[in-house]
Amino acid sequence: MVAKFKKISFQQILQLLEVYDPYAQIIEKNKALSEVFKAIKKLEWGYQLIKLEDKQQFWGLVENANNLLFELGEKPLEEILTFDPKKYKYKVIGKGSQFIYGLYVPSQKIDSIIYNYDFYPMKVGKTNNLERRIKELSISGIETLGVDLIIKTGNSFKLEKFIHNKLNNDSKKIAISNRKEWFFINRRTLEKLYLQFLKENYGF
Repeated sequence: MVAKFKKISFQQILQLLEVYDPYAQIIEKNKALSEVFKAIKKLEWGYQLIKLEDKQQFWGLVENANNLLFELGEKPLEEILTFDPKKYKYKVIGKGSQFIYGLYVPSQKIDSIIYNYDFYPMKVGKTNNLERRIKELSISGIETLGVDLIIKTGNSFKLEKFIHNKLNNDSKKIAISNRKEWFFINRRTLEKLYLQFLKENYGF
């Protein structure tokens, strides 16, 4: 990641792992903090590939580090991962047999992390068959979509309509040719709208 993005913070590394390692096959989420810390120390003190720029708290490559990375045979994370919805690890909230999903284009979310943007394009829709829907959307697009959030619900029609109305009123909708239900938001936005839906419809 440091080699690819030139300068990167510890927090950005953790956020990027969600995008690059959606199946937690490289680092388990509950171990990410300690595993990333150990990996950084190995690269810093063991291989002496990276250094910390103290004033900005960003990690960067030392001179000639790319040559050593090539010699070590390090592969980009994209080459290690394959898409399998059954193994996908994503955040799930709510209860019910129906689903509201928040999906993103990995390259766009990566840009938001690297450049510290608050929001990125996200598709928000409903389905009764989550695995099939993710496959359909990924096949129809130019890039495999990542799963940012899944909301379980007993009434996906009502919840989706509530979320879409709120986002349309806030001018968050993105006009994309032949693409529907895309909004300029983030996962926190979607979670807050779900909590607002519960409060307004069920009083909690």
